[in-house]
Amino acid sequence: MRRSFVATSLASICLIAGLAGCNPAPNNGPTNTANPDSQVQTVTVGFLPMVSAITHYVAVDQGFYAKQGLKVEATKITTSNQLASQLADGKLDAAVELSLVPLLKTIKPGATKPAFKLFSASSVTADKSFDGIVVKQESTIRSVTDLSGKRVATFPGTTASASLTYAFQLIAPGKPIPVCKPTAPDLQLQALETGGVDALYCYEPTLSRAQSSGMRLLPKSGIYAFLQEGSPVGVAAVNTEFATSRADACKKLVAALDEAALYVRQHPKEARQILARAESVDAKVTGSMNDLNMGTSSEVRFETLQRFESLLQKMHEAGPMPLTKDYVYAP
Repeated sequence: MRRSFVATSLASICLIAGLAGCNPAPNNGPTNTANPDSQVQTVTVGFLPMVSAITHYVAVDQGFYAKQGLKVEATKITTSNQLASQLADGKLDAAVELSLVPLLKTIKPGATKPAFKLFSASSVTADKSFDGIVVKQESTIRSVTDLSGKRVATFPGTTASASLTYAFQLIAPGKPIPVCKPTAPDLQLQALETGGVDALYCYEPTLSRAQSSGMRLLPKSGIYAFLQEGSPVGVAAVNTEFATSRADACKKLVAALDEAALYVRQHPKEARQILARAESVDAKVTGSMNDLNMGTSSEVRFETLQRFESLLQKMHEAGPMPLTKDYVYAP
């Protein structure tokens, strides 16, 4: 009797297995290798075509997004202004990374709930500036002061032009300011080489590419570190509604980019090679460049952001600010 029961049970199990084989479960796409039981979550990310995107590129290359069970739909966007606008409007879940200036401008007067939450900030220092001013070798321009009245190609958007103008007024008060000409990164070198501009105020990797092609770097031309040592000008942020309604996905996104920031810090050579591949730049060029030194979410400092807010108000680039804690991400 017992043998008959066992035989019947085994037959039933085999039948069920056979039926399962005839009707396989639907394929819902890749699964989270860190936690197979969790569902893959899709998030939208915008980034700039420059060194500020290095943590995003690393997170993709090293599988940090996938490790968190995330499917990232990434979009390359030309300016920080566009990134900030799309993030604030909810068209993007996250921006990695962009200028803090246009992001703060999305805050409406009297608003107590900004449309974004900042979770990473740069620390740009004078000895490792990701920005600088280059000229042709034969140029008579020898210092920032010599830029008076000269045509300077700058990164698109308002941050680069406004920062260069303000810094110049501090360095050479009373002199005519440079004429800033916002220019797409892929056209900046051409503009300088063909004489369309007299100088180029650019970011990495264009800065290193320019020097490798024979352009001359002006001394002490890292503008952001000049205006504030340890500048938090570059940030990563998430949309507030995304952080609230999809808290789990947001937490995982931040964790992936935190891991990427640490990887960049611990493996700078490898991270630059990843950037070189992603941006189709010669690895020899990116090998000597500086990045923004992006911090993790636990390294965001209120006092550093508040100093930057005060600087922007002096530059007339920002009005009254909400409390800093209101726009900093807290899981």
